[in-house]
Amino acid sequence: MFSNRVPYTCKDKVLLPELLKGLKEKALEEGVPYQTLVSMIIHKYVSGKLKNTD
Repeated sequence: MFSNRVPYTCKDKVLLPELLKGLKEKALEEGVPYQTLVSMIIHKYVSGKLKNTD
């Protein structure tokens, strides 16, 4: 999905430790690196495909 794009690197990465832990756990369940999971979530949000289940 993102293989032909140059990744953006942010020097000011700020994530709560609990959030990062949760992301890493979900990524492990999905079998992808957590950075890829974050990119997938952002892509879905920006494209309007991220669904709110609340």
